[in-house]
Amino acid sequence: MYATNRSHIASIEIRLPSIEEQKAIASVFRDMDAEIESLVQRRDKTADLKQAMMQELLTGKTRLVAPQESDSAHTIPTSSRGHNWEINEAVVIATLVKHFGSEAYPLGRKRYTKLSYLLHRHVEGKAEGYLKKAAGPYNPKTKYAGPERIAQKNRYICNHKGPKGHEGFIIADNIGQAEGYFMDWYGPDVIDWLGQFLFNKNDDLEVLTTVDMAVVELRAAGKEVDVAAVKNIIASHPEWEAKLDRPVFSDANIAGAIKNSQSLFGVKAAGGSHA
Repeated sequence: MYATNRSHIASIEIRLPSIEEQKAIASVFRDMDAEIESLVQRRDKTADLKQAMMQELLTGKTRLVAPQESDSAHTIPTSSRGHNWEINEAVVIATLVKHFGSEAYPLGRKRYTKLSYLLHRHVEGKAEGYLKKAAGPYNPKTKYAGPERIAQKNRYICNHKGPKGHEGFIIADNIGQAEGYFMDWYGPDVIDWLGQFLFNKNDDLEVLTTVDMAVVELRAAGKEVDVAAVKNIIASHPEWEAKLDRPVFSDANIAGAIKNSQSLFGVKAAGGSHA
């Protein structure tokens, strides 16, 4: 165009998605960013491992043996129970849906993530793969690396929208199979232990898991655990710092969460050993 002006541009109407659709789009991008962050961390750890192994090999401290043939082009992470991580987490998610979800109030990703974090802290002493995201500790791999898809494909769970608009997961036809695996791998005592969180609000679980993740970090660094130190951890992360502006993250609530963390998990450090 040879000529245009501000009024001409201002007169043009541009179609935009609805606010709800814009929020959904933003949510997808946030999850993708979380997955990228997780992959970057994994890459950095792998690079460090490679460097360490090169030193071991070059100095002769470690000898190579003939590699075993494998049907897979890459190794799938395995749990301590002899099955791969994706299957394990699919079973965990399904069992949480069974005991914490209903058709009226399906179990959403935000809530099951907090519960699975607490489960792993209780059973293994550590919760691996969880990142510092806006809603608290979040493991993007449960959505993008297979567990949710496996749980749905195996008909352990299915998507559902409750009568009051709550969206999440409810149990499906094969939930008995998933719960059977869970009982074999974890036992009924773990579900009984998780029962104490049945009526906790999402905000309460967010405070507890966020504070506990900060406590683990402080103990791993050999630092004193108190309200000020936990607040410094929260304030130092760009996705967490806004939490301190919310009433639910008051000093009293943080102090209560520290005490609750100590009661639930003792003084176990990040590696699972007692500090």
